[in-house]
Amino acid sequence: MGCHTASFLRKIERHKNIENGLNVKPKRKPKRIPHVNDKTFFYAITIANECYVGQSHNIEQRMKQHKKNCDFIMHKSCKTLYRTIRKNGGWEMVKVTILNAVKCNGLKESQLIEQKYYNACFATLNDMQPTGGSPRRL
Repeated sequence: MGCHTASFLRKIERHKNIENGLNVKPKRKPKRIPHVNDKTFFYAITIANECYVGQSHNIEQRMKQHKKNCDFIMHKSCKTLYRTIRKNGGWEMVKVTILNAVKCNGLKESQLIEQKYYNACFATLNDMQPTGGSPRRL
């Protein structure tokens, strides 16, 4: 059965359900929301004596995203970080340090911990502070 045929049959089935008073929508996979017990990794990216501090539940995936995104000149987030990486020899010149892995009780707690690392590392490559506000610039 072709892809279009299956789609057509689902539409017919939905119409039958609506006609019979059943408004049944197809099940969708729920989005993955990090569980409170998941560890949050806090990391620093250092290049050219400047630092970026971030956090992630999946550190390997996040590093792959950073590596991929630094190649895109028009990428919307982390512009300062990616511009600095490109200007100083690319991802191969980056040093990544895992600062800590903590079980956080929600986003607010993880942002407060990230803010402490941001302040301690004197991060200058973040486009905004973890808890909001203007970034630090040299």
